[in-house]
This record gives sequence, C-alpha cells and structure tokens, in this order.
Amino acid sequence: MSQIKKTSTELDWVFVDSNPILLEGIIALRFRISNPYYMKASLGDAKWQSPATGEYLPCTLVANQLEDLDNINLRAGARLVTVLWDAASDLRIMSAYPQITMVLNFWDRANQTGTKSALQSFPVPVDFTLQALGKSVTIVRPITHDPYFGFSFISPTLIRPGRIHLVLEVDSQETFDTPDYQSFNTGIDRTGWSADGEAFPEEGVDGAAVHKILLADPGLSALELGNWYFRVTPIVSQFRAEVLSPSSGQVFIGTTIEVSGSITYWDN
Repeated sequence: MSQIKKTSTELDWVFVDSNPILLEGIIALRFRISNPYYMKASLGDAKWQSPATGEYLPCTLVANQLEDLDNINLRAGARLVTVLWDAASDLRIMSAYPQITMVLNFWDRANQTGTKSALQSFPVPVDFTLQALGKSVTIVRPITHDPYFGFSFISPTLIRPGRIHLVLEVDSQETFDTPDYQSFNTGIDRTGWSADGEAFPEEGVDGAAVHKILLADPGLSALELGNWYFRVTPIVSQFRAEVLSPSSGQVFIGTTIEVSGSITYWDN
C-alpha cells in the first residue's frame, strides 16, 4: 500500500539560519527548499515585526540578490536558497533590537504564480553594533605621551545616512569607574569641541563623510602627571524627533495631556 501526503503547495521548505553582513547592514536569510516536480519557485511575502507596535512591515530586500528570487531553480532534493534583507534600511538603529520576528513564504511556481505556501514565523538575531554601523574612530593625538591632553581624531563614516555625536571618557584606571573619571559628550555639552575647524554641530556631524574632531578642555590639560586611559565612543542617530507640547513652562502631575510632533529621518 502506498501513501502520499496532501499539502497546500508542492514546496517543502524550512528556515535554516541567518547571518549578518555587518559592514553592509545586510542579513542573509537561508532556507532549505525542495519541489519533487523540479518546478521553479518564487519568493512570496517577507515581513518583519516592529517591536514597538507589533505591526508586520514589508522587508526591504537588497536589489542585487545572489539569485533571481522570481525564478528559483529547484530540484527534488532540497537545496539552500539565500534571501538578502537590507536590515539597516528597515531597522534604522539596529542595536536597539536584539532580535526581530519575521514571517515569509514562497510560491511553488515562478513569478509569484501557482500556490503560495503558508506563512512561517521565525526569530532573526539582530546583533549589529555601533562598530558595525561605522568604522572605529581614528586617533590622531595624543599618541604615547602629551603635556596638554588635547584630543584630535577622525570621526567614523556610516553605512546609512545619520548624524554622529561623540563621547570621550578619561580615567586613571581601565575600569573607568574611579573618582578621577571624566566624560565629555557632544550631545550634552559641546564646549571645547570643534569639527573641521568650526563649532561642533548641535545635531552632530554628518556620517556620510569623515571629519577632523578636536577637543580642548581645561579639565583635561589640568590632569595630574601620570598614566591615563581614554576611550572614544560614537553615538549614532538616524532620525530626529521633535515633540511639541500645548503647554509651556507648566508641570502636570497625574494628568494626561496630548502632545504632537514630528520625526525627521536624516536621509529625507
């Protein structure tokens, strides 16, 4: 006696894994797909779930895929198919989310024809970091020893449009937690900071180009002689939010008030 399974589609497929291509802001999604009749398949829906709203949004796919996702050649035995997701464009600040839920399906014929398989849901780690968003800061000065502790460095460039603020931390120990600790943050106080010979911009420097950054502060030049540790961290923003309140100079406790505002992406 022979047995056969009735299914909604000719395809048999499963999500295998995901791999981030850090310097390009891309996540490669791999699937194992087979069709016993050797027919070509095509990608159907591909969406990611917003952690903020729960809404499923269309994935922005890389224009130049590894193969034509409208004409996926299959065989009776399963083969791996890769889908390249432009995660940086969809997620903006990717380090804000450690993991994203995605849903995806395939058609069992080319060019989105035939029968579409049911949506499958799977988690995708989003382990991009600020180092992945831009190259590390290049220190120009100080090098090994310096009497003035004036800092000069080259800012990183970003893989997507954005603005960069910088935080310089100095301490007498590598732990950066002693009473000698000092922090200089351009997002809070730009006194002593400059970019390309001009005052450091309030919104941060443009991440599309490199900039020569200088910091001269009396607190640094007054440090005691000896060994000091420092680190520079880029703070990346890819949008600006402006909140407008109907009240000015008033404080409300236990009261709900309506506010309005706007969000501007730096690539608009």
